[in-house]
Amino acid sequence: MSKPTIETFFAGKNLVVPSYQRDYAWRERNIKEVFADVEEALEAGGHYLGTFILSQKATGEPVYVVDGQQRLTN
Repeated sequence: MSKPTIETFFAGKNLVVPSYQRDYAWRERNIKEVFADVEEALEAGGHYLGTFILSQKATGEPVYVVDGQQRLTN
């Protein structure tokens, strides 16, 4: 059995960041770091995202990001 990828895990899901989550403000430095991280992950063949908590009331409903908003954007 193959490991799921982040692409297959999130395919077709509607992610919603609840209003109680604090904003994540991107700066140019953050954007450069993300692109550098993506390039490094591609070269290495993978990247550990850490943990995040999602909540979904029913199949087909939006998936709420309870914890891990910043990790999902990295």
